[in-house]
Amino acid sequence: MKSMQDYITAREAELTAHPAFERFDRDEALATILPFMSVATFWVMGFQDAVRLTAEIIEDPQLKVLAEQHRKEDAGHQVWFLQDLGTIDGAVPDVRTLFGRTHETTRDVTYALISEIYRAEEDIERIVLLLVMEAAFRAALPHALSYVQRMGVDAEFRFIGAEHLEIEANHAIIGDTIQETLEAIVLDEAARTRSIALVDRAFAQFLRLFEFFDAYLNKISETTAERYAEREQIIRTQATAG
Repeated sequence: MKSMQDYITAREAELTAHPAFERFDRDEALATILPFMSVATFWVMGFQDAVRLTAEIIEDPQLKVLAEQHRKEDAGHQVWFLQDLGTIDGAVPDVRTLFGRTHETTRDVTYALISEIYRAEEDIERIVLLLVMEAAFRAALPHALSYVQRMGVDAEFRFIGAEHLEIEANHAIIGDTIQETLEAIVLDEAARTRSIALVDRAFAQFLRLFEFFDAYLNKISETTAERYAEREQIIRTQATAG
């Protein structure tokens, strides 16, 4: 299992260096960056179901404890996301928007990732999927947090804030005790082959998602840009007042 974790770490580094995050590092205006949060909604909400389903479906007692702990640690993060979205947009997407054409790619990626929970033949593969999903969050969150900190508005956010990043960095699933448990697991050749294929499919979906976010920001209309410019001023005013 140690070699599988090393493989996930290597793929995580690819995500971290994805060109989609360059706009964060260029310190572009808040109005041109923050709109991506809206089209991420379906995935963030769906992730909570992915973690819940994983914990419910796993039967191996030792792995089930791990999945349940992970579920507890991630509980409520969707509320932080919705709070951040309210700060950015002034509202959250309604059902027609969430299931409309604009959010289609996010939905497709979410469905594909959740399907892996049922596609897995062994519980350890479901744990591998959890590790990949957490790797994706760790790849994205530091860029977002560093960006809002440099913009001086980090106090206005929780999902893309320091507290969330700290929780992700200290998940039990990557803690020393759990690491010992995972590293002690020996995958047979068939399970290893399936797990590698799962990792590759899951990371391909996250690459698709990040590329979609980048393309979405590139195509924002002038009207939408003006609205977000107004929201940027509100956020900056709140940050200054706070």
